[in-house]
Amino acid sequence: MTKFRWATCVFGMAAAGLTGCPLSNGLTPPADCAPVDEAWMDSAPRCGSGSSYHTYNLPVGADCQVVDGDFEYSHARVTSVPEIAQYRAVTGSMTFFFATNLSDISALRNIEHVGWLSFRGNPISDLRSLGSLRVVTNALRIAEMPLLTSLEGLGQLRSVGGDLLIVGNQELTTLRGLDSLCRVGGTVRIYDNPLLPESEVQALLARITVGGEVIVMNPIGP
Repeated sequence: MTKFRWATCVFGMAAAGLTGCPLSNGLTPPADCAPVDEAWMDSAPRCGSGSSYHTYNLPVGADCQVVDGDFEYSHARVTSVPEIAQYRAVTGSMTFFFATNLSDISALRNIEHVGWLSFRGNPISDLRSLGSLRVVTNALRIAEMPLLTSLEGLGQLRSVGGDLLIVGNQELTTLRGLDSLCRVGGTVRIYDNPLLPESEVQALLARITVGGEVIVMNPIGP
């Protein structure tokens, strides 16, 4: 069985800097993580041209299920994601970047596959609208989300092909919601989540296969 290498860097509060960094161990991955069957994408109706789409120029296609391109939501006046419930996959990125009034992402309820997914600095209180998401082929970032207390809603997510970043979420108290996640292909970075207990981080690491490093930094909760 393949083994992977992981490193944990824990930064203490003292001005002197870091403690216990790096710590490297060879760990045996948990139980086999079978790939998600995404054969349906080969024959599904597609639209888009690989372009970057904003809230005002969504790709057209009455029966489109797979979008080739990127979505970006960063406008301060945006309060909800436009109705794109017909889409099941976005092969590019979906970026929600400091859309400071965005609170409704229910239009994402049927998304199963995203190339790159990033939430940063948005007043979204939960991720339950992502209940269909199973695969992120590149990175998943959840950062600086001021109202997010858990990751519930990501219960179907099985695989992150690139890095997993959970950073700077001041109200995050649990990683529950990642219960089905079994593979991260890149680096896991979890830090600056002051209410998140270390036990939650360790429980996640115990059940996933990590292809790169694991970096955990204080402050973390008790």
